Formats: sequence, C-alpha cells, structure tokens
Amino acid sequence: MRFVVTEYGIADLLGKSIRERAMALISIAHPDFRGERLEAAKERHYVFQATHEPRGRDPRELEREVRAKDGRLCRMRALKPSDEQKIQTFFYGVSHQTVHKRFMQVLESLPYDRLQDLIDVDYENDLALVLEHGDGHREPEIVAVAQYYRDKASNLAEVAFMVADEWQRQGLGTQLFSELAEIAETHGIRGFTAEVLAENRPMLHLFHSTGLEIKSSVEAGTYHLEMPFRTERI
Repeated sequence: MRFVVTEYGIADLLGKSIRERAMALISIAHPDFRGERLEAAKERHYVFQATHEPRGRDPRELEREVRAKDGRLCRMRALKPSDEQKIQTFFYGVSHQTVHKRFMQVLESLPYDRLQDLIDVDYENDLALVLEHGDGHREPEIVAVAQYYRDKASNLAEVAFMVADEWQRQGLGTQLFSELAEIAETHGIRGFTAEVLAENRPMLHLFHSTGLEIKSSVEAGTYHLEMPFRTERI
C-alpha cells in the first residue's frame, strides 16, 4: 500500500523508513487520537522519545508549481512531520555560510530537538513551506524552506528562509515570501518581523523589494526588521 487517505491528509508511504511511515500516519489521524498513537509508536521504538505530536491539518491546498529564474520547476507544499529525514538531508547539504545566515550561529549539526522545533507547526500560528525538486527518477529533495512563527503578544510573526546554495538568486525567496504573507494575512497576522545579519545583503534586498513599509534597527551587526502588511504586496 502506497497511499493512505483520511479527511486530515494523505500519507505517501513509498520508500519511507519505519519512523517516517509512523509519523506520516500519525499526522493524518484524527487530532484526538494523535497523542495516543504517538505514545504507542514510542513504546514500540518506531519514533524517538523526543518526537512532538503533529498539530493541525495538512493544508494540501498550498501545493503548486514554482518556477525558478533559470526555468527549473519546483513543487511548493507545507512542511510535514514526516519530513524529518528530508530536512536533515537539506541541512547537511548546504554550506556553512548558508546555515550561519539562517541561524546566525555556527551549527555543525542539527540536534533532534532543534529539528523538532523546525517541523512542529500547526499551519496557522506557525507555518513552514518547502520547495521540492526532483527529476522523476528519485524521491524529490527539499531545496528551500520558509517559515513564520506568530508572537501572540504583538500579533506579528517572525519569518525566516533557507535556500540551497545552488538554488540561490533564482527568485525562490521572493515567491515564498509572497505566499507566506498571503497565508499569514488570512490567519489575522498583522505583519512580519525578521532578524537578518548585515552581511546577508540578498535577504535584506528581498525584504526591501516587497513593497511593504519597513521599520529597521541594527545592533551588533544584525538588522531587526518590522514589516506590517497592507493590501498591495509583491
């Protein structure tokens, strides 16, 4: 059996490890039973003890094609709890410079608790989009990740991006920003914030090209940007 379909999503089990299959099935179960199924999977050692319970419903309506400037096609979709291995492969496949610009620190590895923080989203207050690329002969690989996390006190969401080195300067970040902003607005979020290293000129250029009014300050080589939404965007 390859596909399992419920009202909460579709799990593609082809080529998945036992852990990935377990998380894929748990994530499309009724929310009332996900915790119980996760605990059962932990007892059987199908998943790690630190694994978080999947939240929300997989928003398949976000899936669409995205074209890079050089013509290559990617598939945009929401990040899923079953993407653990793909995110690890993506992280270890980019340069140290790209990791440093995203996390603003040197990370030689991606600890499991940090990985869980990345994939633990509810698709409303926090959301992650990925871009996948494949040649049709193997499992598509993640080439970009964009996320936002809502701060309920300010009703602003911090946004962050990471794009594989060979896919940078292809307009993917701009398309991901536009999609994230549209989704955030539908959930009542009033704008984005971002922390950007002063040396990360491409990311600063992306934010300043969105057409949003930007309030910025800089401290210790890091820009803090605040970008309230308005009707017109990129």
